[in-house]
Amino acid sequence: MNAKGGIGAVLDLYAQQFESFDVLYTYPESKFVSRIPFYLKALYKLIQKLRSGASIDIVHIHTASNGSFYRKSIVLLIAKLYGKKTVMHIHGGGFKEFYNNSLFRNILIKPILKTADQVICLSDVWHEFFSNHLQLKNTVVVPNPISLPRIQAKEFESSRIELIFFGAVVASKGIFDLVNYLASNRHFIEGKIILHVCGEGELEQLKSIVSLHHLEKKVFIHGWTSGSIKVNLFHHADIFILPSYAEGLPMSILEAMSFGKPIIATKVGGIPSLVHPKYNGWLYDSNNIQELTQVFDDLFSNPEQLTSFGQQSRQLSLAYDIHTVGNKLQDIYTTILSKK
Repeated sequence: MNAKGGIGAVLDLYAQQFESFDVLYTYPESKFVSRIPFYLKALYKLIQKLRSGASIDIVHIHTASNGSFYRKSIVLLIAKLYGKKTVMHIHGGGFKEFYNNSLFRNILIKPILKTADQVICLSDVWHEFFSNHLQLKNTVVVPNPISLPRIQAKEFESSRIELIFFGAVVASKGIFDLVNYLASNRHFIEGKIILHVCGEGELEQLKSIVSLHHLEKKVFIHGWTSGSIKVNLFHHADIFILPSYAEGLPMSILEAMSFGKPIIATKVGGIPSLVHPKYNGWLYDSNNIQELTQVFDDLFSNPEQLTSFGQQSRQLSLAYDIHTVGNKLQDIYTTILSKK
């Protein structure tokens, strides 16, 4: 499938793990495709599949917040109408704000989640939110999976590090604030930090910020990357950075860990379950980017720690291998189907 985005990456991996795996997209990847007709066509396909007598036992629904959740709620109701077991798999880091700010939280959001046979969340932090705040009794933690790559040993240069960012180029990911911050950081000014930005989104805004600070030789914008290009960028990078303001359990961090990279990230969502300070990386307050100054000072004062941090990242990533996570998901399916 090779779909873009975090959910798409998860689905690509599950498709490799399960022999019988059929994906139906309800939202177009291309901005040139009309969304409403695309969605209605997807619902029609779903109904046709459910009516055809095809061997469909479980409808596994992957959703984020806002419009995504409302669209997928209709999918869940249709699946229930045809007597199918349902799994609601919550992605994205904005669900708490979405729920708390929605006028429909008690008349739609919570009832829909309670209707699902199983609600999957990505980390213990999110499990606590759904169990305690929403009083759901049908939640379980299943982390995002990764496919472990072969890694190449890389010698760190104490004189310069290469940071890499993979993700949507939007304000909520903190990438604009990061570039603005780096423009005033002494290590960056001295040419000791290089930043590679990989992803789609508001690239023109990013380019304008880079141009404003005259950073064309220090910030490299690659756009969407995949395949061997993505692998090579990971291999050549020293540290992965994700300055996001909201996250679930980021696929980008899991991938970076699987490549044996130390991580710099914010203390949001499920990130603290992946990144452990002074063990495989650094965490800082998303509302205080100036804390990065201490991170970079520590980094350049003790560059030898990057090697051990990278090794620890790789070791931690083993628990998220697609085979391990896939087996857990299979156990959940078996349990659901055993219940009348």
